[in-house]
Amino acid sequence: MGSRHPWAQRYAVHQADRGIIRPLQATPRALILDYLSALGQSYREDSSNSDTRYKRNLIRHQLIPLFEELNPPSERRPTAR
Repeated sequence: MGSRHPWAQRYAVHQADRGIIRPLQATPRALILDYLSALGQSYREDSSNSDTRYKRNLIRHQLIPLFEELNPPSERRPTAR
């Protein structure tokens, strides 16, 4: 994938076996916001992303923060693979 932005390739998530390419999925939000700001563009989010009637959002907004509160990232040990 050619790109004039060096971080684009590094953060691209490819799922070729499913025919899906999500170039920004693994990109930190702060990096995206900084990039948009540099371009003078605003950030827009679909209003359904905050609706916890959808399971994906319930998990994102309630369960993940709870798990991180119980087990902060700074206290996690690497797991053996």
